[in-house]
Amino acid sequence: MEAAREPEAAGAEAPLLWPRLLPSRMEVERALGRFTEAHVQLTACLGDGQARQAVEDAVFTLCVLMGRPSAYAAVRDATQFQQYAFPRISS
Repeated sequence: MEAAREPEAAGAEAPLLWPRLLPSRMEVERALGRFTEAHVQLTACLGDGQARQAVEDAVFTLCVLMGRPSAYAAVRDATQFQQYAFPRISS
């Protein structure tokens, strides 16, 4: 398990070990929104156990959606997915 995490820790992309289905853009947006809200609450009050649990839940959801083992990679991939995977068409 540690060997699978080492390339990502060194800044390299982890190899894709299996084909993945892409998550719904709406689900990614919701999960990023929950993460952002929870992170702001936790930053405002570092000792708040409920805010910490909300951040951990949001990060777990992002890890599952994006298929990444680390919080950093999941948030990064979700942000990139939201911005670049299916750009919105401006009217």
